[in-house]
Amino acid sequence: MKPDFGYDVVVIGGGPSGSATATWLARAGLKTALLEEKRFPRFHVGESLLAMSTPILDELGLVPRLDSEFPRKYGALFVWGQDPRPRELYMPGVGFAYQVERSRFDHLLLENARAAGVEIYEQWRATDVSCEDNRVQGTIAKTVAGQSRKFRSHYVVDASGQSKLLSRRLGLQREKLGPEQRATFRHYASSKRLRGAQEYHIVTEAVGQGWLWHIPLTQGKVSVGFVTIAGDRVSEVGDALSEAIRSSKIIQDLLADAQPLTAGSQMVYRNEIGEKLSGPGYFIVGDAAAFVDPLLSTGVHAALYAAKFCSAAISSIIRGSVAEEIGQKFYDDAIRRHMHRVSSLISFLYAIGGKSGEVWTARSALLGADIETIVGGVGRVSLPFLYGGLDHLNIGSEMARVVESRFRKPSLSLSPRDEIRIASNVRIDRSAHPRGGVLVPSLSAYFLGDQYPVIEIEEASLGGRVLCWLNAPCCLGDLMNSVQAEVGRTGLSAFLEGIKLYADLGIIETI
Repeated sequence: MKPDFGYDVVVIGGGPSGSATATWLARAGLKTALLEEKRFPRFHVGESLLAMSTPILDELGLVPRLDSEFPRKYGALFVWGQDPRPRELYMPGVGFAYQVERSRFDHLLLENARAAGVEIYEQWRATDVSCEDNRVQGTIAKTVAGQSRKFRSHYVVDASGQSKLLSRRLGLQREKLGPEQRATFRHYASSKRLRGAQEYHIVTEAVGQGWLWHIPLTQGKVSVGFVTIAGDRVSEVGDALSEAIRSSKIIQDLLADAQPLTAGSQMVYRNEIGEKLSGPGYFIVGDAAAFVDPLLSTGVHAALYAAKFCSAAISSIIRGSVAEEIGQKFYDDAIRRHMHRVSSLISFLYAIGGKSGEVWTARSALLGADIETIVGGVGRVSLPFLYGGLDHLNIGSEMARVVESRFRKPSLSLSPRDEIRIASNVRIDRSAHPRGGVLVPSLSAYFLGDQYPVIEIEEASLGGRVLCWLNAPCCLGDLMNSVQAEVGRTGLSAFLEGIKLYADLGIIETI
């Protein structure tokens, strides 16, 4: 007799990753419960979002609410490297993100999950997982009043954040991505802002023993924090933060007339990723899966990214469209690639930080002498940083040479008479991608020797079919005629844009 499961999925934790995962699972028709130890709203640090998250938040239906409650962020100001002049970075893609107060933002995500049909259990703390026949089949939770209950489910999703419930209970190992670090932070009132379109830019400024953030929020508030090597616990957070601010230039000026709103907080964290992110009956998402240095404000995006991939994998497995081992391998590979890429980029930036404190040497030591590996790990998704590094950050002749050779390919000029094909240093692998809450067959293009794909695209799309066609040499003019006959002039324009992108990325070559 099959066990009587009360839920298809139980999600542990109501932060961004847990709420988003639960929302997508409920929308896919799966009976989903979410257990959250605290009652929302509750304070959380990590207020600056990324433009990459905006389309995901739009899929969740939250952009109208975010626009009504939070300011848009159009860029960032970095004071970094040996050159003390600030450099402005603009938001890629949709061109904007948000600066949010996490207490309200996280509450919106949780209520969005409730509206999707998720059963929300606030002030229920998951204390253990239930395992039968070498498989996770539920979780045990308690209320603050001591009431206990077992929640049985086909899958458990651990979104418990730094608690890492499943990793601890199952004895899962963690892979180190960087040194142990400390963040001290507090909110201020009456801080000055940058002017004009830069008003809501995050400011990131390197100082001797670490770096500072300055995030403008609503109602005149700002979030300010300092990141350094963990060391001994700070007894007076406000004093430690104030000392770091005094060693800065731009942020010190912005805070000249500001008043602290809070006494200050601190968190010590490890840069790491779980060696297993899924297994029989479970998935691990968000900070419980991996955590990296907050230098690039990637935390919420990593949480939402994992939620999208995890929910698609679980939905596909339960529907029977993919086997469990295939869905879990897809999820593990996708999250591991993403987190390693982010970690590589952060290590790259520390290596060119231009400072001599322990935080800089500890982080740069991870690079060793293998510059090829670190640059390859960053991947072409981070071209703006690499180009900026070449032009402005004095990154060193050897690293500059590697970056030049990998990322500044000469433009490929094409004519309809040209014979084109997949470049000889590129391989195309089959993979999967989430769409409509399930996994669909996709193609990934890799440069030989690189861990991470240059581009991933659905196999059935026009761009995916083009990659298949170009495994053998094709005349560009013949391809153009075939595409126009199939999808018309509009489709032909999209095809030519795709060919140009493939050429710019170095995926295709002429014969």
